[in-house]
Amino acid sequence: MSDEREQLRDDLLAVTAARKDLEPGHDRELIDHFLEKLDVEIDRRIDERVAARVPAAPQRRAGHYAIPIVPIALGIAIPLTAIAGASAGLAGIIVAWAAIAAIVYFAMHA
Repeated sequence: MSDEREQLRDDLLAVTAARKDLEPGHDRELIDHFLEKLDVEIDRRIDERVAARVPAAPQRRAGHYAIPIVPIALGIAIPLTAIAGASAGLAGIIVAWAAIAAIVYFAMHA
């Protein structure tokens, strides 16, 4: 940052020195040119500070998905339970629910 500050200081010294050598009508042009450089430097510093303060994208934690896996699993579980119970009885229901629980567990901890 000190290099930029030194550059701005040198530019200001050059503007004030040039002001002495040039006609009074050129003052506005010299000052406008210096102010443009100063604006660019201020914008750059603001951008750096904003970039440093903006938090990184949040990490995706287990259990936070765009697709709500639990409601979908429960929606599928109702007809699957009926089918498993009608075809294999209590053993079919246990297997079906074990499979649903495993899918939800692994989906949430992937």
